[in-house]
Amino acid sequence: MLAIDQNPLNILEQKKYNVSQAAALLGMSNASLNRLRRKGDAPNEISIAGNTRFLEKDLLNWLIDQNPRLKDQFELMESARTAFSRSAARANKAKNKAALKAVK
Repeated sequence: MLAIDQNPLNILEQKKYNVSQAAALLGMSNASLNRLRRKGDAPNEISIAGNTRFLEKDLLNWLIDQNPRLKDQFELMESARTAFSRSAARANKAKNKAALKAVK
């Protein structure tokens, strides 16, 4: 599964969906989602006070994993984002180095 955010503490900040909301968001019936859950093919779920909830990132990851074309696009987007971040960090480092040199 693709990881949108590796920080487990962001669970508190994420939108959570109950079974009906998750099914509607995924465009399926409650029965279809429950069938997938019984088979172990549904998005990851968590339990809060005994109630089943789905995290927004888990629904998105599951949806991407179900669609190879979306998965390819997402991986391409993530690699571009990583390359851009590295490039921006190098440019920022060079800018800071030049600024320090100008101060001396």
